[in-house]
Amino acid sequence: MTTRRRSATASWWRLWTIQGSWNRQNMQNLAWLVAVSPWLRDRTTGEQRGPWLRRYRGFFNTNPYLAPLLVGFVQRFEDEGRATAAPALVTGLSRTLGSLGDGLTWTGARPAFALVAAIGAVILGAWFVLIPWLIFLVAQGWTRSWALRVGYDRALDIGAALASLPIHRVTAAFQAAAAAAVGALIVTVMVAAPDRLSGAVGEKPIWVWLVGSVAVGIVVAELASRRRLDPTWIPWSAAVGLSLAYRLLA
Repeated sequence: MTTRRRSATASWWRLWTIQGSWNRQNMQNLAWLVAVSPWLRDRTTGEQRGPWLRRYRGFFNTNPYLAPLLVGFVQRFEDEGRATAAPALVTGLSRTLGSLGDGLTWTGARPAFALVAAIGAVILGAWFVLIPWLIFLVAQGWTRSWALRVGYDRALDIGAALASLPIHRVTAAFQAAAAAAVGALIVTVMVAAPDRLSGAVGEKPIWVWLVGSVAVGIVVAELASRRRLDPTWIPWSAAVGLSLAYRLLA
């Protein structure tokens, strides 16, 4: 295995934990350093590592699913001897990728997958939730690998590389799918359990389960996002909570 391949593989594994060191002062900076440091280990000596770490230890925050683009970008700039220009470019690119990636994941892909999981759980049972989750997991792994490669190979023309990506179209497709899935979930619940839409579920009035489901859905969305609650999470998370409550508590 070449040095570059070894560094990329180590970075790929570490990028799964980029949200793990999130802090209010510098956001993802510690995990960012951990993710890019395989290059440091393979190509520098002890005396060179201090200045290298100081270059990248500051504020860092971007979408975690597109962060591998920046890791590949930095590793290529270091290989090309352009290290002094990299930190400022990383700051600008992190904002761009944060904006693009947040729309793609938080308001697109994740709600779509979660709603499909909820529909399957209502129709087939709770076990179905594992299928969309596994698909999303595999898609994450592929995306991180692809982003690392593109970030390294296209680092010198990263602007053109980003402009050529169909992120806006993919985001719109996921958002449309999520919106359709909300309606499909409501219909599924109504068809699968029409008797649960009136009267009581168990010993509690139906409104207790409705309110509880919405509350649980919002809390789950907040915990899953690890960020300030975005209003776009509320409708789909409420639908997920409602459908699961009907399925599991009735």
